[in-house]
Amino acid sequence: MENRVKYRSRRNRKSRTQALRMSKIKKSFFTCLIVFMCFAAINGVSASGSVKDVDKQYRSILISEGDTLWDIADEHNDKSLSDMSNKEYIKEIESINKINSDNITAGNYIIVPIFVAVE
Repeated sequence: MENRVKYRSRRNRKSRTQALRMSKIKKSFFTCLIVFMCFAAINGVSASGSVKDVDKQYRSILISEGDTLWDIADEHNDKSLSDMSNKEYIKEIESINKINSDNITAGNYIIVPIFVAVE
């Protein structure tokens, strides 16, 4: 009987030690989580402060020999400032200039949208 009591007390001591270890692990995890969230919040604030407003302007350009609307979209549609795909950009060029097809003539001028960062 005495052996059983000793066994139980060792067992309880071991489970208490494991419980304390798990408690420390949980505290460490939550501390790291809180620190990570603080850094994320700080970076989010500083990143949002660096975002610039974008202004949409229009520019008249001369069509050169061999130019296509796709080439013009690649050249003038700034993906870092615009959320438009080249296909959407081309549709807007067609709409502004009242063009019904992809055929454009060298020597003519067309109006294209230009995206400019405003500070």
